[in-house]
Amino acid sequence: MTAIETHIRPAPQLRLLVEAGLADHPTALDAWQQWSAAASLDDDIDGPTYALLPLVDANLQQRLGDRHGLLAGVYRRTWYLNQWAIESAEALVGACQAEDIPCAMTGDVALVQLAYRDLGARAISSVDLVCEPGDFARVRSVLMGRLETAQAATEPVATFAAPTPVDDLSVIVTVRPTGVGRTMALPLKAAGTRSVEPADLLIAALTASFATHSPLWLPDSALLLRRHGPSVDWARFAESARAGGIAARSAAALSYLERRYGIASPPQVSYDLSHSVAARWERRVLAARAKNGATSLAARATTNLAKAAYPLTSEHRRPTGRSRTQASADVARAVARSLWMRYRRRRNARPRS
Repeated sequence: MTAIETHIRPAPQLRLLVEAGLADHPTALDAWQQWSAAASLDDDIDGPTYALLPLVDANLQQRLGDRHGLLAGVYRRTWYLNQWAIESAEALVGACQAEDIPCAMTGDVALVQLAYRDLGARAISSVDLVCEPGDFARVRSVLMGRLETAQAATEPVATFAAPTPVDDLSVIVTVRPTGVGRTMALPLKAAGTRSVEPADLLIAALTASFATHSPLWLPDSALLLRRHGPSVDWARFAESARAGGIAARSAAALSYLERRYGIASPPQVSYDLSHSVAARWERRVLAARAKNGATSLAARATTNLAKAAYPLTSEHRRPTGRSRTQASADVARAVARSLWMRYRRRRNARPRS
């Protein structure tokens, strides 16, 4: 196991649940029995474990025609809440279409429809829309007219909270002006509802899971590639992974999927991602966070260096009007900031006379 794989590989107990949710019989049943021998649904279940239980029930029911009490109850609850979330998503997309605003679904709704194809196998915790940058203000205005709670954001992302029929539970609705790009149809009741293409959906799934250390990247990626692997634009995927700062982890994820579940991807993609300059900076950032903490000065300085240095590479398109000299100046400023913070830490650590 590589060092970068330790950042994405689920804990042993979670790997058993992933195996029970993805593998064929009897491997799935054996993994479920191993997990059940060490844990119980009657105990307090943490979030990552609970997120995998609906998939386990769906797989065991499909393979064995058997349901496991409380496990089936988790599946039914997920199915009920997902029905509501999808109806809400359709209403929001319909409202945008009525204003002649093109938008597309990404995230949980698109994954459930395109990868899982089972409304009860994965919980929809958020409804994610993407739109063209020029339409962002209009989309936000449409959603504010339908949703009561809105949170101001420092970045160009609009976030809303949509209440559900269950008390104290809401679905987060986000809109990002990242561009619609190429899309594919979603099998929803609202005609014309589209999803981003598989490469963008795969990147969205990996980015969300890596940010929250969720084990869902495994079933999300595995099922999406099983069903839509031939349609993935791997060049677009690699470019997005480098630009999003997840090149090394994406390469490790693809290698793990092929080694563990036989889900093949072009070998050159994993090689290019893992040996890219972006991946080297990413490994430095992760190492600094693991050693000093994610919010430490050392981790933040390394992150700033990575952000400043990465545009120097030939594999990333520099923004229009940004010269190599300007990028070099950014790196110099980031290095100076890092050295200054190191000097201040050492000065403050000296005993005062």
